[in-house]
Amino acid sequence: MTQIRLAAVVFALGLGAVGCTSTTEPPPPATSPVTGTSAPPPAAGITETDWGTIRDALPAGFPRYPGSTPTETGAGAASAVFDVPADVSTVTTWFQGALEGAGFSTLSLSGPAEDGSMEIESVGRTTQCRVRTTVAPMGGSTIVTVLYGAVCPAT
Repeated sequence: MTQIRLAAVVFALGLGAVGCTSTTEPPPPATSPVTGTSAPPPAAGITETDWGTIRDALPAGFPRYPGSTPTETGAGAASAVFDVPADVSTVTTWFQGALEGAGFSTLSLSGPAEDGSMEIESVGRTTQCRVRTTVAPMGGSTIVTVLYGAVCPAT
């Protein structure tokens, strides 16, 4: 029995000594620089907005008001921005009908807002496909801004 106790004491002392050895290597730093923690960049042709993730361009078959021309307003990311040769009410009615004819359902139509703008929220064949079309008066022009959801068909 004494030999067993002696062996146990030697074993315990041996375990305690394992953590007490010294080394000439410096200890690792308490903190190490973190790299690559930012979110991966969005896929090409996709942009994050406050509204959601959008495609940077509209598909070729997306409705376009007759006589409209692409423009820039500097108001932020959009799938498309057009200068349209008609008043806000006419353009809003046209877009709502054209979107419904293209297979989108109107979730909501709001406005006129304080600035005179109207907004159409649409959903595609799947509920994940969303489109926001804002029609706004701007300095004698009517500007249409389209946010086309990234999960909507690209063609």
